[in-house]
Amino acid sequence: MSEDNRLREWFDKADAEMRASYAENHAKARDSKRIQQTGHAAEHAWGKLLEEWLPPHYEVAYRRYILPEVDAADYTPRETDIVIFRPGYPRALRRQEEVLAAGVAAAFSVKLTLDPAGLREAIEEAALVRRHIAPRLGTARQEATPAFRYGVLGHAHRFGTKPRLNVATNYFRSDLEL
Repeated sequence: MSEDNRLREWFDKADAEMRASYAENHAKARDSKRIQQTGHAAEHAWGKLLEEWLPPHYEVAYRRYILPEVDAADYTPRETDIVIFRPGYPRALRRQEEVLAAGVAAAFSVKLTLDPAGLREAIEEAALVRRHIAPRLGTARQEATPAFRYGVLGHAHRFGTKPRLNVATNYFRSDLEL
C-alpha cells in the first residue's frame, strides 16, 4: 500500500471517529445533566487526534490552569481544555493541575459545536493568558511570536453557509475588541 493510500486511510478513519464522537456527544448534550460530561468527551476526542499526530515527546493534558508569569495579582487562571506540553517540561510538573506557561507548547479551547459566542470566549481566554505572559526577548521573530499558540477546536459549527468568512469576521471583531 502506498504512503498516500495509508495516509488517506488514516484520515478517513480519524474523520469517521470524530463524526461518531460528535453524534454520540450531541445526543448526550440534549440532557442538561450531562453537559459537562459531553464537554469532557469532546476534549478527549480532540486530544486523541492530537496524540496521534504530535511527535511522541509532546504530551497532551486536559483541564489545566496556566499560571501567569507577570501581573499575577490581578489574574485568576481559567481552566484550559487541552494543553500540549513542551518536550522539556518535567514529567512531575505535567501531572499538576496548575502548569507553568513556559512549559506549554499549545493550548486549546474545545467546543462541541462552535458558534460566535464560543469563538469569542476562546479569544477572550487567549487574550487574558497572553496579557500575563512575560515578553520573549531576543530576535525580532521571537519578540513578535507568542510564547505558545492558543486555538479553538470544534466538532461542528454554527457559522452558516460561509463558515470561513463568518469565522474570520467574528475572529477579527473579537480580537480587536479584546
